[in-house]
Order: sequence, then structure tokens, then C-alpha cells
Amino acid sequence: MKKLLAIFAIVASLSVGTVFTTAYAFGDTTGLDEVFAQQDTQTQQDDTKLFGRLKRQMSLKLVMDKIANRLRLTEEQRAEIRQIFVTERPKIQAIALSAYAVHQQIKPLGTDGVYNEAEVTRLATLQAQNAKAAIIEKEFIKAQIFAILTPEQRAEAEKIRDEFEAKIQQRIMQGVGNFQK
Repeated sequence: MKKLLAIFAIVASLSVGTVFTTAYAFGDTTGLDEVFAQQDTQTQQDDTKLFGRLKRQMSLKLVMDKIANRLRLTEEQRAEIRQIFVTERPKIQAIALSAYAVHQQIKPLGTDGVYNEAEVTRLATLQAQNAKAAIIEKEFIKAQIFAILTPEQRAEAEKIRDEFEAKIQQRIMQGVGNFQK
């Protein structure tokens, strides 16, 4: 059961993360910053520090540029992909805001020593809806991007995805994050 929950958490996180990562990499970074602008001041400061650190560590723009170069995207293709993210940004932001709001409601649960199953179930259902919306949006964006790619670029994109998934699987099998326990 724990493994199943861990796998579900990974899939949900990867789906939401993929949407945010691609939106950040191909779009203007203010899109994600706006998502968190509606939080209270202290939380916003904490998130700014966290996202600043993540931006530096992951260098998403560089990674996405590397992928774009590996796919040999033309400037026209890059512009079309950027436009996809500009168009889809409002949906991505709505999903992010909803997921964050539910997360903020989940955090304090149980800290008083009382388990409220009805509230946990309600919030878990909301978060599952957010994960579903993120997966749907990710697949929609992916289909639009793949429609722009040539057959050779599609094959290379599949190869890149397979390499990424293999790295994730390897880390899971090595027990990173204690998923083995």
C-alpha cells in the first residue's frame, strides 16, 4: 500500500511538475511568479527563496534549451512552442493556484493530534482533481508540441523522454527518497 501511494505521489508530482517546468522554460518566468503572488507576505517570501534556489539548481531554461537544441528546433518551431505556453498559461496558473491552496489546507491537518477523516478525504479528492487537471493539460500541451515536430524530431523527443524516465526509475530503484521502505 505504501509503495502504491508513493508511486501515485510521484506520478502526480511529475505531472504537475512537468506542466510548471515546461511553462517556466518556454515562457516568461513571471507566469509562475504570478501564481504565488496571491499568497500572504511570509509565505511568498519563503516561496521566492525556494523557487530562487530551484531555478539556480535546476537551470530549467538551460535544460530546455539543451532539449530544443538536441531536437534541432527551428526558430519558427521555438516561437510556436512559446505561443502554446503563452496561450495555456492561464490554465496552468489556475491549476497551480488550486493545488497550492489545497496544499495549504492539508499542511495543518493532524497537527492538533486529531485525525479528521472527512476533511482529509475532501482535500485528497480536491488534490486528485488538481492532479487530473494537470495531467490533462500536460497531455494537451504535449500533443500540440508534437504536432509541430517533424517525424525525426518526434523520434528524438521520445528517446529523450525514455532516457529521463529511465533515470527516474533508476533513482526509485536505488531507494532515493526512501520509496523502497
